[in-house]
Amino acid sequence: MAELLPQSQLPMVRLGLITPFMTTLDIPAGQVMKVLSELDIRREMLDRDDMFVAAQTMYELVERLCESSEDPYAGVHVGEALNVLEWAPVAEAMAPASSLGDFLLRFAIAANRDATSVIYSLETRRERATFAARRISNFGVRPAHSDGFGVGAIGKIMLIAQGITDFSDAVIVHVCDPSVIPPHYLRMRVASGNNLGFSLSFPATWLVSSLPPTTSEGSNAAPSRRGVPTSATEAMTRILEPHLSDAAMSTARVAELMGTSERTLARYLAGSGTSILRELTRLRMEAATRLLTRTEAPVQEIAPQVGYTDPGTFSRAFRRWCGSSPTTYRQRHRQGPTHA
Repeated sequence: MAELLPQSQLPMVRLGLITPFMTTLDIPAGQVMKVLSELDIRREMLDRDDMFVAAQTMYELVERLCESSEDPYAGVHVGEALNVLEWAPVAEAMAPASSLGDFLLRFAIAANRDATSVIYSLETRRERATFAARRISNFGVRPAHSDGFGVGAIGKIMLIAQGITDFSDAVIVHVCDPSVIPPHYLRMRVASGNNLGFSLSFPATWLVSSLPPTTSEGSNAAPSRRGVPTSATEAMTRILEPHLSDAAMSTARVAELMGTSERTLARYLAGSGTSILRELTRLRMEAATRLLTRTEAPVQEIAPQVGYTDPGTFSRAFRRWCGSSPTTYRQRHRQGPTHA
């Protein structure tokens, strides 16, 4: 289990970061949907830039998709195929960067907007520099292809900066599972590490290598994208929103979706003066008020959308929360239906 993070942050990752895997890997649509379903991810969630999932869920998703592709080097291949001007964390760092070192530092900063599960670092010791991604926990997943993806993506940018086609043994890579790196890949030296992250060691002089202007023009980066949640309550809002219709949702299931234990999650929330059940109720009631004031859906249709199989039970819960019945609330606060 991960240690507590500053500002009551839980280890989360922006779900949209999975896009390169979805678009690059050759996997039958039915198998993709099976993997998503097993991890309780709906297809429409992938299209939302503000959607976050527990870090464990993301790492499992990467590994299962790569395994489904039957490509033993899937992570590396996705990383090296990455469009550096379209994948937000890289594009945001690449656009203003003037050198490889500048890019790596900017990437370490930009990545904080997308995940609280990884700490990036850039260190120099004499003639060598090391760029590393360290996860705050192993999350119960062996992130072999996640490591491979990092090596493929960062390795590609290092090649661009140096204007070379391979590393001639100048780069040493540590990953949790060397078997996911193709033999003799880019003439890197590959060594075994652990489940907590990958690293690339290279000549420190490369840090001042200039990036070609073509890599920093026309970037589609989205620096205004909503950042990672900074509190447990905000994290719950982002993660649970797609699951509010689950009438069987329990405090244990909430904690599972959040990638932590009930006890740990309760401790996070206690710091904000609330609880798991109270936050789940709050999210359901807020969703109900939106549906009541912005749609014409009858109460009996709204109830199951917010986790109540019985409209009567929903109405009583709503009255306790808002002080009036759903129908009365709608009459007082109607805004008119919204349209997609």
